[in-house]
Amino acid sequence: MHGTPTGNTLRATLSVAAPSSQTFRFPPPPPAAAAPLPPALILMDLPPPAEAPQTDNRGELPSVSVRLRSADGRERVAALPRSLLQRLVRGREIDLTPERPLQALTPAAEVLGSSHTLMVVASADETRPPWSGPIPERPGEEDAARVAFALGRWWSADPTSSAAAVCGVDPLSSPARWARAPLLDGTLAVVAPENAFPAQAAALRAGLEGLPGGVGGSIVVIVSAEPPGVLGRRLRSLATDPAYAGKILAVASLGGPLRGDLPASILGEGRLAAFGLYEAGPVGLTKSIAEIARFARGAASDASKGRHVEDLPGPFTWFY
Repeated sequence: MHGTPTGNTLRATLSVAAPSSQTFRFPPPPPAAAAPLPPALILMDLPPPAEAPQTDNRGELPSVSVRLRSADGRERVAALPRSLLQRLVRGREIDLTPERPLQALTPAAEVLGSSHTLMVVASADETRPPWSGPIPERPGEEDAARVAFALGRWWSADPTSSAAAVCGVDPLSSPARWARAPLLDGTLAVVAPENAFPAQAAALRAGLEGLPGGVGGSIVVIVSAEPPGVLGRRLRSLATDPAYAGKILAVASLGGPLRGDLPASILGEGRLAAFGLYEAGPVGLTKSIAEIARFARGAASDASKGRHVEDLPGPFTWFY
């Protein structure tokens, strides 16, 4: 069935095909005014092309449009070669020429100037739930979260740079959320419930022994080997729990990838300061646990105090 709004009524009729994302044509709310950006932050987004230009034999455009906006209101738009962004998201670890710079993306000052952090803003399609209608697929090199994580990894290899990259789930609320997020104070809690490590995964918990627990820290790391759907429900419950208000919540999912819209949905509850996500692959879980423990120890150290959470090395993608 699908619905057609007429005045104050909604008429439902039988439909053979699944309703499209345009079925419910309720007028959108008036756009809110964008708050001024913090000087330390640069926004990046990858707007879709205004029209359908020439594509290659795989149906992909040879270049990808990238737009930057800074605190002074200036905008810069450039078309980057798709091959460059593909090289970026593949990572230095498997790049054939890791010493060769990424044109226009490295060093970090090429993008940030005197600013410190780049926020790659996800498109509306990347943050809406699957039941809202068909969601057009975009290649991985156009995925905001992947681009943000990859840029952070490339920049961290430069010992002269302290730049960081994060993902924004909303162009209006995310910069403000980043600006008011608490700096690390050396307090951290790692939560790995026994019932979140079923069967053969139970042995992985041993790698987290000795780390602080509870929920008293400014950052709480949830480690779970549950199926994604079960973990998603756990996270939604935490996001609405007053005990987590104003905290940075990170999750390491050892049981599979979570739904793509979950970070935006979790942050949309309005309580969390930031959300970190690490989706470990099906192999090498012992190494993943070691990475999580290493991050936790770094976040709890005196050296982390006064820093943004994304400034620390680790396996998490940070969402605001």
